[in-house]
Amino acid sequence: MAKVLLPLHEIIGIPIADLVRAEMQAAQASMEFIENVGFQRDPKADRDDLGELRFVTFRYQYPDQSGKPVSHEVKVPLLSLMPLPLVQIARGEIELVARIEDVKKLALDSVVVARPPGKSETLVAERHEFIASVDGLTAMDDPKTKSAPRIRIKIEVKQSDLPAGFDSLLRKLDQNVVDKPK
Repeated sequence: MAKVLLPLHEIIGIPIADLVRAEMQAAQASMEFIENVGFQRDPKADRDDLGELRFVTFRYQYPDQSGKPVSHEVKVPLLSLMPLPLVQIARGEIELVARIEDVKKLALDSVVVARPPGKSETLVAERHEFIASVDGLTAMDDPKTKSAPRIRIKIEVKQSDLPAGFDSLLRKLDQNVVDKPK
């Protein structure tokens, strides 16, 4: 494979963007599961209308105060009985070595700069970026190439919190459990 030279921010950003895309696919699969298992959709309904909540019903006998068996019927939202596949990346670690191949001076018109109030000059006189290639992780320790400038980059990504909407949905599902004498 030919060596590809990229700005360092792209070398760092590409694997992070791939993690985000993976999360997006996982979220889509979770939503499809919730729609298909938890709801009965009317084929004529609007695309955003999930339809009616799907329930499971079961019956059992339970003795009343006198000991006589009484039939009970329980109606439970199916989603409340299923483990929701809310999969997220709990911890992602990306480690790479970037070999600095060049330093590129950026034109000021391509850089967002701050100007102090009432001043004509910018706070940034000029800006540079590294142009780099990805090296093997052992390249930092290789005595043959030790003099080449390299940067070891280690990025840790942590899991986000459960969306508030899911917590609210689970509480609503719990409130819809019905247990009544039949």
